[in-house]
Amino acid sequence: MKIEATHLLRLALLTALLTGCMLDADRATQPATPVTPTARPVTVRVSLAGRLLFVQDGNLYLHSGTRTEQITRDGTTRDPAWSPDGTQLAFVRRETSYSDLYLLNAAGGLPTQVTFNRGRSEPWTQRFMHEVVWALQPDWSPDGRELVFVSQVRPPTGPDDQPPLYEFPLSLYRYPLRLIGQRQPTNDDLLLQVSEADLQQPAWSPDGAWIAFVRVPRGAGRAEIQLLDPATGAIQPYAGIPAGAYDPAWSPDGRWLAFAAAVDGQTDVWAIPAPGLGGTPVRLTQLGQTRAPAWSPDGTQLAVVRVGANGNDLYVVPLERTNGTLRAGEAVALTNHGHIDASSGLAWGR
Repeated sequence: MKIEATHLLRLALLTALLTGCMLDADRATQPATPVTPTARPVTVRVSLAGRLLFVQDGNLYLHSGTRTEQITRDGTTRDPAWSPDGTQLAFVRRETSYSDLYLLNAAGGLPTQVTFNRGRSEPWTQRFMHEVVWALQPDWSPDGRELVFVSQVRPPTGPDDQPPLYEFPLSLYRYPLRLIGQRQPTNDDLLLQVSEADLQQPAWSPDGAWIAFVRVPRGAGRAEIQLLDPATGAIQPYAGIPAGAYDPAWSPDGRWLAFAAAVDGQTDVWAIPAPGLGGTPVRLTQLGQTRAPAWSPDGTQLAVVRVGANGNDLYVVPLERTNGTLRAGEAVALTNHGHIDASSGLAWGR
C-alpha cells in the first residue's frame, strides 16, 4: 500500500534514532509516578550512587542504590536526560510517525508537554504524514534554563497521493524553558541546520562553552562528532575523534568527552580531553559493541550499554585519573540478558 510504503520510508531515514512502539498520543496525560514493573522486570545487581535512568521496551526505569523502579508504562518513552540540579528530567514520547518532548518533576506527578507535533488528520493517512515532525534527544543547558534538542524545520513534502516523501534533515534547536505555557518551540528557536545532513545527539558542556553533536551526512561520508559554540554559532570538528564516532557525553567537570567508536572492527567507549587541554583518546571499555556512555555524578564511574545477541545489558566501569589521564578498571555487568534500549542512551544524575 502507498501509505505503508511512505511510512516505512520515514522510518528508514531515521532508523538510527527511532525505535520502539507506536501508540496514540492521547496517552500524554497518563500519570508518570513510579509503578511496579510488570512485563519484563529489570534486576540491577549492584548498588549505585546517584540515580541512573535507562529505557527498556519503551518504558523509563530509574535505579538508585539497590532499587529499580519503572517510571513510565506507555511503551513510547525514550531519550531521558536529567536537569543539572536533579530536580527534573526531560524525555521523549514517540508516537505514530512523530514524537514530542516532555518534562517530569523528579518527585513525581504528571509530565509537562513541551512540543506539540501531532497532526490534526487521522494517523496513518497520507495527509497526516504531511503534518508531523520528530523532536528527539533533549539535553539541558548547564544552568538548567534551556533545552537543546533535535527536530525538523518542516513536515515532509512531496506528492499528496504517492510516496516518496522528502524528510527534512534533523536540526538543532535551543528552547528557553521560561516560555513553556506561552508558546511551544518554533523555527525561531533553530540553532543550527546543515543541508543534507542530520544533526543528532547534542550534549552541552558543563561550562556552557560547547555543544557537542553528531553530524550524519545523508550522502557520502561518515558520521562525525563536531563542536558548536552556542554563543556565536561557529562549528568545528572535534579534533582527535575518529570518523564514525557517536554518543558524545561530557564528564561532570567538563574535562573529558566520552563517545562510542569502532576501532579495528570493535565498537567500544573512549574518552578524549576537552578542547584546549590536549591529549589523545583513551579506551575505556574492551567489551565490543558498547555504546551510550553516561558518567556518574562524581565522575568516578561510567555506565554503558553492551549490545549483544542475547540482549542489551548495562555495565559500569570504574575510572581513575592518573597524571592527567583516565584509567579504566574492569567493567562490571549490572543486568543479565536485559533489553536495554541502547539508542535511547542513559542518564546518571545526583
